[in-house]
Amino acid sequence: MQETYTIGPRTFVLDRAKAEAALAAKRVVGGRPTMTFNLLPLRYVWAYELYRTMKANHWEPEDVPMQRDIGQWRDDSALSEIDRWIVRMGIGYFSAAEGIVGDNILHVVRELVTASELKLVLGRHAHEENIHADSLLYMISSLGIDPHECEAMFDDIPTIVAKNAFVTGVSRELRRDLDMTLPEMPSGLPSSGMFDDSVTLTVTAGTGAKFLSFASMLICTNDGFTGVDSLRLPKDIGEQVAVKTNGYDAGTERNTENYADIVQPCQDLHGVDVEPGTGMSNPALAEGGVIHHHAGIQGDVDDLTDLTRETHGWSGPVAEVTVERVS
Repeated sequence: MQETYTIGPRTFVLDRAKAEAALAAKRVVGGRPTMTFNLLPLRYVWAYELYRTMKANHWEPEDVPMQRDIGQWRDDSALSEIDRWIVRMGIGYFSAAEGIVGDNILHVVRELVTASELKLVLGRHAHEENIHADSLLYMISSLGIDPHECEAMFDDIPTIVAKNAFVTGVSRELRRDLDMTLPEMPSGLPSSGMFDDSVTLTVTAGTGAKFLSFASMLICTNDGFTGVDSLRLPKDIGEQVAVKTNGYDAGTERNTENYADIVQPCQDLHGVDVEPGTGMSNPALAEGGVIHHHAGIQGDVDDLTDLTRETHGWSGPVAEVTVERVS
């Protein structure tokens, strides 16, 4: 049976049974293949509306006149050499950053997303990064800046060299083929059956609830945790929001990676018969209490380290959270 659907100013005629099946198979990550880029039926209407908003916000660098900027740039009384150096360094830094962001959107994030509506958003986002890069070319040309002088920071300033190496290294690591269907818990461990691949919770919220926040400790860490902060809840029944969550270090104690100090039941999970940890913070290991990204399991802290990278190591996201409105 065919039905007519109206989305904004547009009308579509869809086969109801096929449309319902396609809608049920749609997911932000891990949904039906979208090589054919079949947008209909729309499940994530908010993403489609965001794409339309982004498209309407189009601009070109040449829309911004630079005559006054050129006059200031050439006026020795308006800018000092230090001022010009700051401008050159800023242009050089963002020239590289726009390329890194654009590549990551296309080759890291967009390739993992399966919802066509979000592919539209990410494709448009990548286009915006192209416009940003073009605007930097516009500034370099208009002001007569030597681009090689702007790029020199990536060779001459140690902190920028280190940051660039870190960012590009992580980017290359994330471009590996990720199987988003595999469980986070390796199946070969002695007690991997202790945990399901996923857990479902039903949360009842008030009428005005718009965001979800939660935190959960990470086993096999001293004070690691993960969670989400102010994740916007889906508006429509059946709509989903999914995010990957990172690991964080609470900064309450040093990461000894010793069974006596880490969160249970790490020992049982790996079939190790030792005295379990207390589950409490050890004052002797106290740190400054500053939360930061968790470095993962190192396996070589000192001679007392019980964990190894091969068995316990992890990097990147530690969990996936999917929120669906059911009523």
